[in-house]
Amino acid sequence: MANSSHKPALTQDALQDREALNLLFRATNGHVWEHNEHWSTDRPLGEWYGVRTDPAGRVTELDLSANALDGWIPPELSWMDALEVLSLEYNRLHGHVPSELSVLSNLKELRLRNNRLTGNIPGALGNLVKLETLSLQENRLGGTIPAGLGNLSNLRRLLLRENQLTGAIPRELGDLTRLEILWCNHNQLSGSIPSELGKLHALTSMSLRDNNISGSIPPDLSNLDRLERLVLSYNRITGPVPAQIGRLGNLEWLLIDHNDITGTIPPELGGLSQLQWLSLASNRLTSGIPRHLGILRRLRQLDLSSNVLMGEIPSELGYLSSMEYLNLADNRLNGPIPTSICELTNIRELDLSRNELTGPIPLSIGQLQNIRSLKLNHNSLSGDIPPALKDLSSLSEIIADNNQFTGDPSWLYGVPNLRYVSIGDNLFHLEFTEPVEKKRRIGFDLPQRN
Repeated sequence: MANSSHKPALTQDALQDREALNLLFRATNGHVWEHNEHWSTDRPLGEWYGVRTDPAGRVTELDLSANALDGWIPPELSWMDALEVLSLEYNRLHGHVPSELSVLSNLKELRLRNNRLTGNIPGALGNLVKLETLSLQENRLGGTIPAGLGNLSNLRRLLLRENQLTGAIPRELGDLTRLEILWCNHNQLSGSIPSELGKLHALTSMSLRDNNISGSIPPDLSNLDRLERLVLSYNRITGPVPAQIGRLGNLEWLLIDHNDITGTIPPELGGLSQLQWLSLASNRLTSGIPRHLGILRRLRQLDLSSNVLMGEIPSELGYLSSMEYLNLADNRLNGPIPTSICELTNIRELDLSRNELTGPIPLSIGQLQNIRSLKLNHNSLSGDIPPALKDLSSLSEIIADNNQFTGDPSWLYGVPNLRYVSIGDNLFHLEFTEPVEKKRRIGFDLPQRN
């Protein structure tokens, strides 16, 4: 008796799901979708393209990603109350995100990435207590991030990047204890980074890049012991780099470039044993480069350019055997180029330009067999440019103008893949015999002969 009375209710719900899908088909020009097999037919819903159903015929998953949907999201999708996954990414949807979706109490994934959605993020989405993924990135959404999203206790991925969001980051996001990914980059967010984000102990990736965030970096972020990527670039952040960041033993990316950071580079960063990319460029950091950075054996990219760093380049940087990109340009570094730099046999780009370096280029520079770009311009380097460079088959660019180099650099024509050379404003004795056409082909920039 109970079974016979239960079945009609399920059948009615399935009919309601069918009607909601038909409304979506009409609202998004379903006849021009890339795939619309069996849509708006009498076939079982589970046979419609992108639809999955449970044994009772209820829709549990709707995935029409990258399917040329063009139109708006009908609020009637909220009728499908068994829905667990709604993915309409990579389409041409416009209009608002319907607040009615907040009644989908079984929803685990809401993916609306890369559409043309406008308006605000509905605060009512905070009622989706089973939600694990909220992806609204790459739209045109404005307004503030609703504080109610802090109620999503099961949320693992909050992806809001590349919108037009404004206002402060809600402190309530610190209540998302299961959150693993927080991407709010490329918006217009302002205010400071809430210290409450230091409670997100499951977090592995946080990007707040390209906003208008100000204030200092909360030391509380050092509690994020699972964090692998911390990206705070292109903001208005002030104050020092907290020494406590050195406790983040799983950190692979630390990008705080293009801010207004002051103080010194904490030697504690040498404790980041998993670090692969460190960028502190375009700040106002002073004092020297800590020798402790030479401990970071996994480091592949180090960018400390455009600061006010002084002193000599630590020889310990030569221990960074994984290094591929090293940029120390536009500082006040002095002294010689350490010969240990020539131990960086994996390096592809080396930029030491616009400093106060003196002395010769180390003769052992010929060991850098993978180097593609060498920039030494605007220093006070002297001596001959080592002929060992002609053995570097990967080298395509040498920029060494505005130094005090001497000798005859005509051998540079023998560097096999060289495409651009700038060595003007030096003290060379020029004896070039190569034709003008060849000079032009490899982009020589030379001073006029006296």
